[in-house]
Amino acid sequence: MGRPKSAVGYHQFASKEELAFAIIEEQWQRWDQLRQAADALPLPSVTRLLCLLLATGLESRGDPVTLGAVRLLAERDVLGFAVPEQPFVWRNHAVQRIQESLSSRELVSTEPATAIAARLLTASFGMFEAENRGLQPIDTEANLRGLWLDLLTGIDPVNGPNLVARATTDFAAV
Repeated sequence: MGRPKSAVGYHQFASKEELAFAIIEEQWQRWDQLRQAADALPLPSVTRLLCLLLATGLESRGDPVTLGAVRLLAERDVLGFAVPEQPFVWRNHAVQRIQESLSSRELVSTEPATAIAARLLTASFGMFEAENRGLQPIDTEANLRGLWLDLLTGIDPVNGPNLVARATTDFAAV
């Protein structure tokens, strides 16, 4: 294009922060589309959540812009900027799906949905970060499947394995 790389961004965005916001905003829209697709699946609520987490994790692994958005969101406090309004909040969405599964007895536990959601999200995003840092080989699908199997089987030995198995076979519909 005959211009330095920095000139392209400069002409479209007034600052690096504005560029970061555009990347994050576009990614939020994409994640919301994936959330809607997962919510439309005829699966148990927690399985739909796992499908969403798997689809977003694999997309993040395969797309540098998505991975950049993940990185910006993870480091927003360190970078010192507030993110644009989100179409949904991951933690709230996870709590809602888990509460639905607990209420319908698809998942049986005495633990509150908030505690299960916190562990599930922290473990899932932590595994992704461990792959990014080279702490374990990159095999996002297998790593998430194994992690969720351990976690949900510990919470509900009867239903947990089936919920994970369905998520890892049906997530492609997202």
